Amino acid sequence: MLCVFQSRTPRFLRIEPARSISAVKDIQAFLKQQGYYTGAVDGIYGSATAASVEAFQQHYANLQNDGIVGRNTWSTIEWH
Repeated sequence: MLCVFQSRTPRFLRIEPARSISAVKDIQAFLKQQGYYTGAVDGIYGSATAASVEAFQQHYANLQNDGIVGRNTWSTIEWH
C-alpha cells in the first residue's frame, strides 16, 4: 500500500496500487503536465506513478525521494 496525503483533509489516505481515486489522477495529471509522467491518467498508483513522483521529488531538497506523496510533496505540488 502507498500513502497519499490529500491536503483538503487532515488525514492520510491509504491507497492500494490497483485502486482508482481522484487524488491519484490529480497527481498523475500534474506530473504529466510537468513532464515527469508519460502514462495514462487512470488513477492507478503503480510503479510508473511512483517512479514519476520520485523523479519530481529529486528536484526539491526538502522532499524525501521515496515515491510517496506525503504532506511535503503534496504541498510542493500545490505550490505549482
